[in-house]
Amino acid sequence: MKYIIAAIDDQSPLGVNQFMGHMTGQKLVGSVFPCVGSYNGKQEWSFLMDQRDFLEHALPFCSGQESILKISECNKQYATLAFRDGTEKGIGSLKSVSQEEALKHASWTYRPDLKLFWIAVNGNPDTIPPKDGWLSDGDKELIQEVLQELNRSPFMSAAAVTKRLRDRFFPN
Repeated sequence: MKYIIAAIDDQSPLGVNQFMGHMTGQKLVGSVFPCVGSYNGKQEWSFLMDQRDFLEHALPFCSGQESILKISECNKQYATLAFRDGTEKGIGSLKSVSQEEALKHASWTYRPDLKLFWIAVNGNPDTIPPKDGWLSDGDKELIQEVLQELNRSPFMSAAAVTKRLRDRFFPN
């Protein structure tokens, strides 16, 4: 695993400032990213950082935590909870979601500098069905028809294509 998201033990403003001051003193500014999150329904400050930086500099600030979140370097962002007793539990992959969706879950992470919310989901995040489901066969046929029309008439207006697809996918 490449990255760690961990909450610090002292969640007070002073504790957060002391942690960031320590990390700044280690010249790690720009590689430690403050996050806000929820772990099992409890909202807390957390920090995203490289695993090496966590082990060398941040671990003492997190020694009272039940677990930390380990994240793979690959684009699937595989997520594993690592517990103090040495056990680990894979919880799926991190998936970027809306704030509304994130807040429906007991555990989530928000990275303010990117304005992104993540939740852990089981399975491959590339094949998890979209919120409104996959395209139906009828939807696929319509798209195929439009593409065929474009091949027959390369001068078909973009407005006509847009209107036809908008009428199908966003009726109102």
